Amino acid sequence: MKTIYSVVMLIAFIGLLIIGCSDKSNSPVESSATNYNTVSLQKGSAGSGAWVIRYESNTAFWFNDPESELVLTLGVNDISSLCSGAGGLDMFAFKDIYLPNADSNLRRIVEQMKGKDITAMIWQPDPWPSSFTSFCNFYNNFGPAMATGTVNFIYTDNDVYAWAQDNKNSNAFGYKANGTLMSQDGQVYKLNFVYRGVWDGVDLATYKETFKIQLTVTGKK
Repeated sequence: MKTIYSVVMLIAFIGLLIIGCSDKSNSPVESSATNYNTVSLQKGSAGSGAWVIRYESNTAFWFNDPESELVLTLGVNDISSLCSGAGGLDMFAFKDIYLPNADSNLRRIVEQMKGKDITAMIWQPDPWPSSFTSFCNFYNNFGPAMATGTVNFIYTDNDVYAWAQDNKNSNAFGYKANGTLMSQDGQVYKLNFVYRGVWDGVDLATYKETFKIQLTVTGKK
């Protein structure tokens, strides 16, 4: 199994809350679509029923791959603002489906996160750092990026809190990003990023993952 040193959510600032409230037993009902079949999610008392909440959040991620010696960041649009604490992150749209559970505190949550025209940056540091504590610490030692651009992004998770409870269900989650990046000298790259993990919810020894940061040269501008 290939080991990824870190997959880190840099910062998440809650943006506009579109649907939802603190008392989830009284959350709104919403019609949703699953496999192209319309499903009406029925509101119920705590421990029953299901609902959907949608919201937006300023978020960013980084992915380190020591085998290809690449670092990928998604969502950092202004490094100076980020490292000064002033923001500098892209907006992602979230959709969380809360499914019924006998224990209202352990509801299964199916999550989807999407972003369009998300900022992507690739580094190929030399030498590969033995350790770094934060993105800003990394950037101060290895900036600027090898290539930058924008991508379309999606994240899905079929059981967000599977790790926090005894759960016999298989937990599958993953990130995908595709787009065009360009180096400072005008070299154009196609980025294809995939990270998908599946584990049994009980024993991490059965964890399997697929991880790929693929840069394909497409020409020069």
